[in-house]
Amino acid sequence: MSNIAWDDIGRYDDISSYGQYEAALKEGYSKKEALEAIHRFSRDNARTPMQWNGNEYAGFSKADPWLTVNDNYREINVEAQEKDPSSVLNFYRKLVEIRNSHSALIDGKFTSYEDHR
Repeated sequence: MSNIAWDDIGRYDDISSYGQYEAALKEGYSKKEALEAIHRFSRDNARTPMQWNGNEYAGFSKADPWLTVNDNYREINVEAQEKDPSSVLNFYRKLVEIRNSHSALIDGKFTSYEDHR
């Protein structure tokens, strides 16, 4: 999933984002500039509904969720990732498989470079 980038501060549901937006305006930033910062740093980026599939509400719910689903849910979702062998989801599945198949990665000891000096 990618960060949400709503074009209106009123679409966010993050009190911190509202405060940051108002502070940016008071500092002389334009509404566009203030929103660009909110796009990058809002907690709502991690709180939008999980995009399970391309169905209504991204398959998260049968009712309108508390936060709007990211507009890209039809292309970026778990169902699409499962079908793509080179997707981020499948990449992490391969990493977990590698880790679980090598005991050194599970039970091995770690010594930092600095400890060898």
